[in-house]
Amino acid sequence: MVGGTSVSPGCFAVCRTHSGVVESEMASTSKNVLLGSMIVAALVALLALVDILTAFPFSGRTVFDIVFLLSAAAVIYMAWDSYKELA
Repeated sequence: MVGGTSVSPGCFAVCRTHSGVVESEMASTSKNVLLGSMIVAALVALLALVDILTAFPFSGRTVFDIVFLLSAAAVIYMAWDSYKELA
């Protein structure tokens, strides 16, 4: 350990110690990517719902809207499940 940083076998990036807690930069990056994917999936689901109700963004194609909703739900579920494992 040099200057508060060390590389351990279980850490994919340089680990830093903050008050005795080792936090990987890779874990925080993964969490940010997962949160971003959940936000994008939620926006897709919201647009699909708006399209079902108003036929505005995508010209009201209900089959595509249902596929968008199912896909967004799957992405949100998988991202949430992965996020819980990182926490």
